[in-house]
Amino acid sequence: MTKLELRSFADALQIPLHMSSPAPWAGHTPFAMWLMARLQPRLFVELGAYSGISYLAFCQSVREHNLSTQCVAVDTWQGDAHAGFYSDAVYETLKSNHDDLYGHFSTLMRKTFDAAVSEFSDGSIDLLHIDGLHTYDAVRHDFETWLPKLSSRGVVVFHDTAVRKDDFGVYQFWDEITLRYPGFSFEHSHGLGVLFVGAEASALSSFLGFDITSPEETALLRSFFSALGAAQERRVSLMVKDHELMLKMQELGATQHELRELQSKHKSLAAASDQQHQWILKLDSDILSYQQKINYIESSISCLCKLLFNCIRGRLR
Repeated sequence: MTKLELRSFADALQIPLHMSSPAPWAGHTPFAMWLMARLQPRLFVELGAYSGISYLAFCQSVREHNLSTQCVAVDTWQGDAHAGFYSDAVYETLKSNHDDLYGHFSTLMRKTFDAAVSEFSDGSIDLLHIDGLHTYDAVRHDFETWLPKLSSRGVVVFHDTAVRKDDFGVYQFWDEITLRYPGFSFEHSHGLGVLFVGAEASALSSFLGFDITSPEETALLRSFFSALGAAQERRVSLMVKDHELMLKMQELGATQHELRELQSKHKSLAAASDQQHQWILKLDSDILSYQQKINYIESSISCLCKLLFNCIRGRLR
């Protein structure tokens, strides 16, 4: 890339406003914000938004560049075998981050992908992000189901193209589909594939500022966005550490509060114990005094009895 060409990547330097953990998409947020600014799609659809890290990055770019793009996130927000299953808290948190900032041009559509596809006209989607269930059959089904909805400018983004474990099959479908359509991919952050599907889409690669057929330019592009992505991943790591520290500080505060309460109780008990000790000493003194009185009375009674006995015995004589 020349110095002039590098200027076209300034949009990738924006700081994403929305991050959370886990964040498998964090490393691609710079690319998402740059891609949105460069493509300026009329309609962007994301299949599988989860906590919204990727979707909100796309939306942030739309807002900051004042684009006319309409955005739709499709998800049940219930989870799946790969993302795990979760409560409504994920959706509610996303909604709270989304509505005020992006609600005037963006919609959170709570449906399955198959149920939502009929909501869109054929040839209407310029940018599609597929990030649902990551098995081979699922990603192929999602692509083939939504393919008629793509415009002549249609670009499709696939996440997890570099994951080769368990039943993840995006990499396998990516290898197949790039035999039919031009595209390029990143290896960092679990991989991201960018596919130029529409009849006019392949021409967009030059508009983006690089030649996807050039190994040198794609290698430089990968290095550039990998470095930016690593910075965002470190940011998430620091956020996690900061959150852990906050929890530890809260735990410390709670423990110190409990300690103060225990110290106060101990002081009260100690005071009560001292008072009880004084009461016991007084009771012991009172008991001793009464015992002395009893002994005196018993001694007096004994003396009286002896005198009485002597008097009776003297009279009997």
